[in-house]
Amino acid sequence: MEMTVKERLIEFMKFKGLSQGKFEKTVGLSNGYINQLRHSPSLSKIQMIISAYPELNPDWLTHGTGEMLKAASKSANKELPLLPLDAMAGALSGVDFQIKDYECEHYVIPDFKEADFLISVAGDSMNPTFMSGDVLAVRKVPMGGIWFEWGRAYVIATRQGCIVKRILPSDKEGYVRIVSDNKDNYPPFLLPHEEINGVAVVLGIIRRL
Repeated sequence: MEMTVKERLIEFMKFKGLSQGKFEKTVGLSNGYINQLRHSPSLSKIQMIISAYPELNPDWLTHGTGEMLKAASKSANKELPLLPLDAMAGALSGVDFQIKDYECEHYVIPDFKEADFLISVAGDSMNPTFMSGDVLAVRKVPMGGIWFEWGRAYVIATRQGCIVKRILPSDKEGYVRIVSDNKDNYPPFLLPHEEINGVAVVLGIIRRL
């Protein structure tokens, strides 16, 4: 069965790691517009969407023909901001990745086109997987309706600092289990959902020789 425009919009949002609220705000749509969409958006709304996300292929969005992204967008080198902070345990005041773009240095990393930003690692809690001085390429995860790939590494912005850890389920409702790879020196602990200000999944690392 052919996908509807609404379903293609949702697929694009998932690809970009966007919540519906964030997408609607960026485009200039009313809150809840996507959920209320029953038919194809009007031409003016389509133009608003393409204007906000020029990499989106309008033929794919409206008719399902071709691919999601324009060819030029696929091949373009994306500049990734390097956040001016480290991912570590208990060293920073609360941060939620809301750092201004002009505060960051930018780098082109062709292998990480799906990443949203770069962040450096400090400390040895994730040795030997991630070492101090490594740079992580990460993709932000929408906080609305958040779900985790259990056991995968994430950068987590908490009220007490920004950490890189693996996330596992917890038997305690409203909590997740936070696990380090360096288990001998860093025992696991429980983190309440309400303490999480932002989450980004680790896609890969850049390591100095």
